[in-house]
Amino acid sequence: MFNALFALGKWFLAEAFLKVLLMGAVFVVLTVMLPIIASLIAPMIGISSLNAAISGLPQGVLWFGGLLRLDVGLPAVVAAVVTKFFIRRLPFIG
Repeated sequence: MFNALFALGKWFLAEAFLKVLLMGAVFVVLTVMLPIIASLIAPMIGISSLNAAISGLPQGVLWFGGLLRLDVGLPAVVAAVVTKFFIRRLPFIG
């Protein structure tokens, strides 16, 4: 009985705990680093020109964009792709 508990505890520490700890650290680093990187990239992109391009779209395109909830979905997809990109660059994960 003691050996079974010891094996279970060893597996938990070696596999599950370390992976949860590592993924938690990656999550914290990404949540801290992505806003900093976004603030550095935003002036290069030119947000005012992006706003002008969006305001130049026809009313029908904006209606369909609102119907499809692109204001919520598009940032979520972009954040997921950027996060995937950064995770793939970590040599011990991706």
